[in-house]
Amino acid sequence: MSYLQLLCCLRRVKKEFDAIPEDFATVPEGSDEAWPQTVTIHDLIENFDTKEGLFTIDTIDSPNDIIVRGRVITDDRAGNIYKYFVIQSLDDDHTCLKVSVDAGSLSGMLPLGQVVAIRCNGLVLGRYAAAPQLGVRGYRNDNKIREEPGRIPLYAGDETYPEDRNSRPF
Repeated sequence: MSYLQLLCCLRRVKKEFDAIPEDFATVPEGSDEAWPQTVTIHDLIENFDTKEGLFTIDTIDSPNDIIVRGRVITDDRAGNIYKYFVIQSLDDDHTCLKVSVDAGSLSGMLPLGQVVAIRCNGLVLGRYAAAPQLGVRGYRNDNKIREEPGRIPLYAGDETYPEDRNSRPF
């Protein structure tokens, strides 16, 4: 690809996104119900991703709430992303974190640009092929012996959740 073609491609990169309609948001930004961030994505990875290797898991265990906030930067409508989304730090460091969820069509619930808060207590932070990933303890059912983050279950509807919203991971 020539330098001129590359410049033309880069000029077409979308830098602004449609605003998320206020009535679409599960909890409107600034609401008293919105979870405040207690740790940055960068600090979460630094403090809880302690093992070395391609496939690892570390349980996020703390007596205090460990809540990260980030902006969704993935869109699964094209079919190239399956059962996960990626959030980018709201801070200037641009740290990203893959969140593995046992559900498809996540862009319908978490559109590009949506800010999400995730309570990480009890989840695992690990590496799948050396990339940081948030999930649950994964188990393999074959002869490959390794630990890896698994998909966080997504329940069918709000009637499955207790009235207390604080029990949900996101």
